[in-house]
Amino acid sequence: MKVYIVTSGWYSDYRIEAVFSTKKRAKEHIEKYGKDDISDINDEPDEWIVDDNVYNKIIKIKEDKNIEVYSVIITKEGQIQYIRKEKKELFYLEGAIGKRKYFDSRQNLHMTILAKSKEHAVKIANDRRTQLIAMNKWIK
Repeated sequence: MKVYIVTSGWYSDYRIEAVFSTKKRAKEHIEKYGKDDISDINDEPDEWIVDDNVYNKIIKIKEDKNIEVYSVIITKEGQIQYIRKEKKELFYLEGAIGKRKYFDSRQNLHMTILAKSKEHAVKIANDRRTQLIAMNKWIK
């Protein structure tokens, strides 16, 4: 059996967003959550053959004790304005991981990040910042 994996992020922030039983449902998810200017959801779902190992890897990502959820605010120049570790369980229940990204009135990027540490979250935030600037998607 095949499943369709929607991924997001770049480099150190690459991750699984969602898993679907059909390509159509995966594409609908991408259409719904991947169309705004700051989304980092990849355009096409990955196709995986399901076996116990693949399923277990997906579950482990969500239950990994070494991965935490951080809220981060970063400026276009790369200065971290705010960083806080959040309660991971609440973000998974809400399905909010990777979907909470927006610019504020000062053009700072607010985002939710999965990371191993505060330092790792800062690196991911800077990776995203660099990519958004390179793609000319930082708010003007």
